[in-house]
Amino acid sequence: SGLGAGAPSPLQRMVSANAHAPRARSEGMAVFFSSPLVMSDVHARREVPVDLIDVEKECRLLQLALLQSGRSIRARFAAATPAAIRHQLTLGSRAGECTVVHLSGHGHPHHLVLEDGHGGAHLVGGAQLRDLFAAGGDTAAVRLLVVNCCHSAAAAEHFVSAGIRHVVASPLQVQDAAAATFTGAFYLALAVGRTVAQAFDIGREAVRACPRLPNSEADKFVLLPRGGMHDEPVWPGRVHGAGGLGGSGASNGAVAGLACSVGPPPPYHSNSSASSASDGAESTTSSACGGGGSTLGSTPGWGPAASSMAPPPLEACACPASTAAAACAEERDTPGLFGERACARLPTVPEDFLGRQFEMHAICRALRSRRLVSISAKAVPGDADQASGVGKTALAVAVARYLAIRDVFAQGVVFVPCAHLDGTAVALWCALRGALLGGSGAPPVPVQTSTGLGGGGGEDREEESPAHLARGASPGWLVHARHRRCLVVLDAIDAYAPAASSGGSAGEPGTASGGSVLAGVLDALFSQTEGVQVITTSRQTLHACTATLPVKVVSLPLGPLGPVEAARLFVRRTSRSITMAELNRLVVPHRAPPGGGEGRAPAGGTTCHAAPGTPPLGQLALIERLAGHSLVTRCGGHPKRLLTAAAAVTHEVSDLSDLVRDDCDE
Repeated sequence: SGLGAGAPSPLQRMVSANAHAPRARSEGMAVFFSSPLVMSDVHARREVPVDLIDVEKECRLLQLALLQSGRSIRARFAAATPAAIRHQLTLGSRAGECTVVHLSGHGHPHHLVLEDGHGGAHLVGGAQLRDLFAAGGDTAAVRLLVVNCCHSAAAAEHFVSAGIRHVVASPLQVQDAAAATFTGAFYLALAVGRTVAQAFDIGREAVRACPRLPNSEADKFVLLPRGGMHDEPVWPGRVHGAGGLGGSGASNGAVAGLACSVGPPPPYHSNSSASSASDGAESTTSSACGGGGSTLGSTPGWGPAASSMAPPPLEACACPASTAAAACAEERDTPGLFGERACARLPTVPEDFLGRQFEMHAICRALRSRRLVSISAKAVPGDADQASGVGKTALAVAVARYLAIRDVFAQGVVFVPCAHLDGTAVALWCALRGALLGGSGAPPVPVQTSTGLGGGGGEDREEESPAHLARGASPGWLVHARHRRCLVVLDAIDAYAPAASSGGSAGEPGTASGGSVLAGVLDALFSQTEGVQVITTSRQTLHACTATLPVKVVSLPLGPLGPVEAARLFVRRTSRSITMAELNRLVVPHRAPPGGGEGRAPAGGTTCHAAPGTPPLGQLALIERLAGHSLVTRCGGHPKRLLTAAAAVTHEVSDLSDLVRDDCDE
C-alpha cells in the first residue's frame, strides 16, 4: 500500500485498536474525488490530457484529520460520477451519514469536472448539480458542502440556492499545498466540535501561517452564503481525552477510531487483494475496495460482466455459510486508510510517472468490454533497445491503481510479476492461482510441492499434476474462480511471448490452442471464468499466440513520450535542481542583429546563452523550448534514456549551458 513493511505505524495501530468502537450517534461524511484522464476540447475537437491528482494522498489527509480528533466519524469514498453522487445522497440521507459532503477535483469557471465512469471527464454545470443534490429533498440532510476545486464559486452559489446552509469554495486557482493545509486544519476543527465559522477561520489561518505560501492563498477560500449564520457545528460535541497519534484515547476507553466505507457491498465480497501471512497464520480478508472506491461494489459499465455478474456461491468459503456471511459483514466495517487494501497487492507508481494519460484512458475504455489487453513496446526501425525501459510496467501499475481505488472490480486488482517464471505452464498456473485465490477464503487448493502441485495426503491429484498441465489441460481449482470479478496484471510475460517460445527453450511443446503455452493457459482461463480480465506487458505483441482465443486481445504498442512530457521528465529527474535562470540562459534564442550574421542561432534553434535584455519566459514556455533542445531530443522521448541524461546534471555541472557548449564544440 506504499506505507512500508514491518511494524505498524501509530496511525495504523490507532485504526486497528478502534476498529469496532461503538458510536453513540450516526455521524458521517461522503467524499467524492474526480481525477479524469482526458477531457474533450470542444474548440479543437479533440481530447486533451488532464493532470492526475494524487487522490490517495488527499483522501488519506482527510482521514488523518478525522482520526486525530478521536471521534467516530464514518467516511464514505467514491469516484465523483453523477450516479455515485446520487447513490450516496440517497443512502446517506436515510442513514444520516451525509452531514458533510466533500467534492475534490479539477475546477472550471463554469462547470465542475466530474468523471464519466470510464476514465474521461464529465463537465456538469452548477444548475445541473444543484438539481442532482436537491432531488428528493436530500439537501436537507447535507449541512456542509466543501467544493475543493479551483474556480468553484459559481457552482457553489447554485448549491446555496438549493438550500445547503454552509458551502466552502474557491473563486480562484489555489495551490495544492494551500488546499491540503486548509483541508487538514478545517476538518480537524470540525471533528472536535467547532462551528463551521470557527473551523473556516482555523483553516484559513493555517494556510496564512504555512511557510512558502503567500498570505493571499488564504483569502482564496470563501464561506457561503456571505453573511450567513455559520455559528453551528456540523458534528456537535467532543470526546475528551481521545485523539492524537499516541493511541492514549483508545486506552482510556474513549470512542476513537474512523470507520471507512464505500457504501453497500455486493452480497458476497471476498477479497483477492489481501495476502496471507507468510508464517501460516490466518489471513485477514477484506473488501476489495479497501476503503477507497465507488459506492456500488463495482462500478457500473466496466467490464464485460458488469450487468450480469452473479456473486460466487457461499460454499466457496472454507467456513459455514453463516460464519462466512458474518465474517464478510464484519470485514466491511473494518476501517483502514483509503486505498490501503485495494492496492495491497499492487506496486507503487514511479513518483515521476507522467505523460501517459491517453494510453491509460485507452486501456480503461478497452476493459469496459474486453477481457485481455496487451501492452508492448512500439517497434522503432533501427532501434533494438527501444523495447527496454519505455515504461510498460509503470503504465500497467498506474492503470491498476487507478481502477483499484475506484472499486471497479469487486474482487480487486492483483499484480503478478512473471519475469522470474521459467516459461512452463506449471509456473504460470501457480502464479495465476495465487492471484485469483490467494487469501480469498476459498477451500484449500493444492500447493506446489517437490512433486508439483500436489493435493492433500501426499498424493498428487491428476488434474493438478505438472504432467497434466503440461498437456494443455486446466487445473481443477479454476472452478472456484469462475464467478470472481477481478483484474490480473501479468507483467513481463516475455518468456511466454512468441519470440521467446518459438525456439522451444522457453515453453513447452504445442498445446491444444495454437501450440503456445500462453495461449493454452489464457484459453482455459477465459473459457472457465466469467469476470476475470487480464493485462499483460511484454516487449513483443501477443497476436501470434492469441489469435484463436475465445476473447479478442486489445494491443497497445507503447511509444516514446511527447516532447513536452520528455522535457518535464528530464527537469524533474536531474540530480540537482535547475533554476529558472539556467533554463532562461539555455533555451531563449538569440535575437539576430539586422542583416543576420553574428549572433544567429545554430541549426538546433537555440544557443547556450540568451541575448542581453531578453525577458525571462514563464515556466511552461521554458519547458516547451527545452523540449526542442538537443539535451532532450537526443533521447528520443525514451523514458530510460531521459533518466540517464538527467542523471548527468550533477552539482559538478554548474550550468546546463556547459553541457550544451560541449555539444556545440563537438
